[in-house]
Amino acid sequence: MSPHTEKPEPRDTIKVLHIDDEPDIIDITIHSLGGFDPGIHVHPCTDPGNALKELEADHFDCVVSDYQMGDYDSIGLAKTIQERFDLPILMYTGRGSEEVAEAAFAAGFDDYIRKEASPSHFQVLGKRIRAAVDKHRAERERRKSEERYRTLIENTLGGVWIIDAEANTSYVNPSMAEMMGYGQEEMRGQRIFSFMDEQWAEFANRSLNRRKKGIKEIFEFEFLRKDGKRLITLLSTSPITDSEGNYQGAFAFLSNITERRRVEEALRVNRERLNSFMESAPVSLTIYDADLNYVEANQNFLDLYGYTRENLFGRNMVDAHPDAVETGRVKQYREVIRTGEPRFLPEVRSPKKLGDRVFSVSAFKVGEGLGLVSLNITESKKLEQRLRESEALYRELAEKSIDVIYKVDPEGRLQYISPSVEALTGYRKEELIGEPFLKFLSANQRTGVEAAIGEAIAGDQTQGFQTEIIGKGGRRVSVEVNSSMFKEHGEYAGFQGVIRDVTERRRMEDELRESEERYRNLVELSPDAIITFDFSGFVTSVNTAIERLTGFSKEELVGKHFTKLEYFRLQDIPRCIGIFNSIIMGNLPPPLEFSYRRKDGTMRWAEGHVGYVYEKWKRVGFQGVVMDITDRKIVEEELKEHASSLEELVEKRSQELVEAEKMVTAGKIASMVGHDLRGPLVNIKNSLYLIERNPEYFTKLKEKIDGSVDYALDMLEELRFSTRTEAPQIIFTDLMRLISRALEDVQVPPTITVETKVDEGVERVILDPTQIRRVLDNLIRNAVEAMPQGGELGITAGLRDDDLVMVIGDTGSGIPADLMPDLFRAFTTTKPKGIGLGLTYCKRALEAHGGSISVESEEGRGTRFTISIPQSQPMIE
Repeated sequence: MSPHTEKPEPRDTIKVLHIDDEPDIIDITIHSLGGFDPGIHVHPCTDPGNALKELEADHFDCVVSDYQMGDYDSIGLAKTIQERFDLPILMYTGRGSEEVAEAAFAAGFDDYIRKEASPSHFQVLGKRIRAAVDKHRAERERRKSEERYRTLIENTLGGVWIIDAEANTSYVNPSMAEMMGYGQEEMRGQRIFSFMDEQWAEFANRSLNRRKKGIKEIFEFEFLRKDGKRLITLLSTSPITDSEGNYQGAFAFLSNITERRRVEEALRVNRERLNSFMESAPVSLTIYDADLNYVEANQNFLDLYGYTRENLFGRNMVDAHPDAVETGRVKQYREVIRTGEPRFLPEVRSPKKLGDRVFSVSAFKVGEGLGLVSLNITESKKLEQRLRESEALYRELAEKSIDVIYKVDPEGRLQYISPSVEALTGYRKEELIGEPFLKFLSANQRTGVEAAIGEAIAGDQTQGFQTEIIGKGGRRVSVEVNSSMFKEHGEYAGFQGVIRDVTERRRMEDELRESEERYRNLVELSPDAIITFDFSGFVTSVNTAIERLTGFSKEELVGKHFTKLEYFRLQDIPRCIGIFNSIIMGNLPPPLEFSYRRKDGTMRWAEGHVGYVYEKWKRVGFQGVVMDITDRKIVEEELKEHASSLEELVEKRSQELVEAEKMVTAGKIASMVGHDLRGPLVNIKNSLYLIERNPEYFTKLKEKIDGSVDYALDMLEELRFSTRTEAPQIIFTDLMRLISRALEDVQVPPTITVETKVDEGVERVILDPTQIRRVLDNLIRNAVEAMPQGGELGITAGLRDDDLVMVIGDTGSGIPADLMPDLFRAFTTTKPKGIGLGLTYCKRALEAHGGSISVESEEGRGTRFTISIPQSQPMIE
């Protein structure tokens, strides 16, 4: 089977940009390469000047370029591509010589292929393209792999230490050097034994012998830092061998456990100190677990109760002291364990067998258990003095307190209330003493308050609740009440507590809850992703929309630093850091567009808006609102490509216009027609050649032949139209719509600002819309092409002496002074591939309207075209 009829196997896709000023060559290359290798997709570029734009606008795997393309410097183009794009580039030319090949390789071409007459050489071209791309891809993947490995090692928090077969240091990562107090270069080349004392050097030598036997190990090891301090590490080490299994050195990963060892030693010392304190303390000390089993007790406690450690430890408090259950102490102790709140029991009587002694007991939580400190307070004088001092202190605090402090007798009447009650209720304290405590509550509030106080009394514990009290004049006040039962001589004597005005606090809490709920609903229901950061750059919150946008869950994002977010590309991190620094400095960026990577690896486009986050009028971070604009970007790109195609078509048709008024141009017209007809005729000839060799291609190539014939006929028809003079068809025309359509046809890029101003009364004018639209197309397109880096395009229209006057001005490069006298003559152009018929047509069309066109231009400043069309000319019926 011949290579022309052999069915090609599917291959990996390769996208090639083919730069050649001969469209037929590119067309045959596309078709022929597709026959030999369907995986190679060729994108044509017939204008070398657009090659860089094509590469910037799309992704390509390879560039194939001709050598000689008119006056264009293909060698310079190749060098520019090599400098700006990471792509292989092949020279594919009909000029075969050693000099050309040397020039190609010197310019950075990866390969050199000579164009041959035989179609079979396209198989060679396809193989050379695939070989170049495969080599380039493999090299790029190798670099990426090395970079990932290097980044992992360099940025890991653990230490990495590599030695060679002679135990010399080959490499340490920054973390390891920092642990040791050295620079990386200081450690490189040093014997590993120089970083340890003799004892550990002997251990290390034995360990290295095991590495040579292929043994991996994990153990603790001590090094000597540069400052002489000891570094304790947990070391995991493995041997390094060559492809034949020969020992080449060792690799170790180290974790710094010096601080852990220091903490363990500190705990040991603290434990010894605790034991020493317990034994030397003049009070009884006991420690219980969460179930109130004895864990520890000092000698004072053992001597007091007659226990030994052996018969006490492990016993439960309930078994050892039944009276603790009867008096309610066990319940209180369990509450201390549950809440963590310490409690003081001022009077705890010992069992009668130990004598009539009274202790004060402090209960506090220890770990998950309970600690008790018992002090013998039997002596009555000490007890009375302590009570007097406590009462004095209590009264002083109560009298000066902003909150209301109260004390109620067993009948529920006020025994005491602090002076601050007057500010709260309007009653003086003298008016309230002896009054029922519940007097100030409404009927529907009393039941709940009575129940809460009852629980406090029954449980011998503090009970807190909120309610409303009624002051003088019926004013209602929201308060928070804390009540607890108190005893005198061991008997219930009433309850006491604190009343605090919480009216303003409750109002603010209600407002805050409502505000937070509104904000939370707004954030969660937002179709756009919302993400907040603190000023350290860490993510503090995200809404559910970000999961739909990026594919990452909230758990995968919250708490991460923005430089570690996986949806940012590595090359975008420097830009993100710059924006972050600007935000820190108080400068919010304008809305910005950026690309991001979803969790599934797909790339998308987004638009972000940034604002600050405030708490209590203070900036505490910033937030971003992000919307996906991928669909919009795709539409923009499609419009840009469509505009580019239309520009090429219009430019091609403009170059085919000729000036028929003067016979001296006949030779140029004949030359142009011959050159342009040669392309489709050669295309037809080559297609017929392929059909003869491969009849199965007839259907596909017939379409190509038909297209070439249609192209030639269209070209001749366009040439006929451009070289004849037709009378304008004057009708009423919507001028603003005419200008808008001309701007849409040209597709002005976003870097150019367009300002259109049409005076009142000029909305409908009389002219030939087809001819004048051609004029506007030419002038607007010339202005856009004069501003490749952007600028301003202005279009104004108004009536002057019964004439429509329009001015089309730009801020572009201007027209060279030497071209101004002949600017409207046929074949006068500043464009590399232009033929100079556009302005000639404009002049002829306007003169056919009885009007005129003039130009003012200054190089480097811009150009203004002024056209005039009489409005008194007759219209067609």
